[in-house]
Amino acid sequence: GSGWHQLGPHWLYCGDSTDPEFIERCTGARFAFADPPYNADKAEWDNNFVWKHDYLTDIAPVVAVTPGIASLAEFMALTGMPYRWTLSAEITNGMTRGALGFGNWIAVALFAADESLYRNAKDVLHIAAGTGDDQGGIHPSRKPIRLINELIELFTNKDDLIVDPFLGSGTSLIAADKL
Repeated sequence: GSGWHQLGPHWLYCGDSTDPEFIERCTGARFAFADPPYNADKAEWDNNFVWKHDYLTDIAPVVAVTPGIASLAEFMALTGMPYRWTLSAEITNGMTRGALGFGNWIAVALFAADESLYRNAKDVLHIAAGTGDDQGGIHPSRKPIRLINELIELFTNKDDLIVDPFLGSGTSLIAADKL
């Protein structure tokens, strides 16, 4: 059903992530990760999506968004969030179709209103997607758990609130649970 559901120490909201109830409950988060639909017509839910999530930089000091490489320029033109940097994740053991034939990287756009993103860390991650990252086509663009782990470790401390307004196949929930 719709509304809030507790899963161990985690909370899952089934509903519209632009709902004021969702936004209010997530205010005070330390980090937000968003992997919005790409409007690539790969699934029923991947059509006619309109980004209405600029509020994320109001509720969390650091926001990471993976808008899809083909949609990156369009996304950056649509959002009003204060862009600070892009982190790249090279997937060392897998490829998808890309503009030049094959693509093996994920762009992670980083936004922050007031917080410095400086972490004395690399801005290119080399990640091997694990077997647990492949769901046999259940979710066409699931992000590697290690990518989410790296982002959580870079921008949070133990027990910080993390928000994922889309959740998709639950990768950020799995990553947070493992950490």
